[in-house]
Amino acid sequence: MTGEFAADVRIELGVGIISVSGEIDIATAPLLEESIEQVLDKGVDQLDLDMQNVPFMDSQGIGLAARTLRSLEGNGGKLRIVNPSPQVEKVLSISGLDKLLEVVRNPA
Repeated sequence: MTGEFAADVRIELGVGIISVSGEIDIATAPLLEESIEQVLDKGVDQLDLDMQNVPFMDSQGIGLAARTLRSLEGNGGKLRIVNPSPQVEKVLSISGLDKLLEVVRNPA
C-alpha cells in the first residue's frame, strides 16, 4: 500500500464529510465503511467523500460506494465524490458510478 490509510470524519452544516487518504482496497475498505457508518448514524442526508488523496481504488471501493449510494438514496439523501484523483475518476467512469452519483471537482 502506498502511504497510510486515513479517513478524517467531520460534519459541517448537516453534511457528512470524509476526507480519505491512501488506497482503497480489500484491506482498507472496511475501515472506510466504519467511517461512513459513523457519519450515517448521525442522521446526515448528504455525504461527501473527498478523494483527492486516493491514489488507488479497486472493486472494494466501487462496491462500498454503490452500497452507500443505495443507502443514502433510500432515505432521500445523496452521495458526492469530491475532488477525485485521476485514478479514482477513471474507476468511477469505467464502473459507470459517475452516472449514478454526483462527482464534484473544486467545490466552492
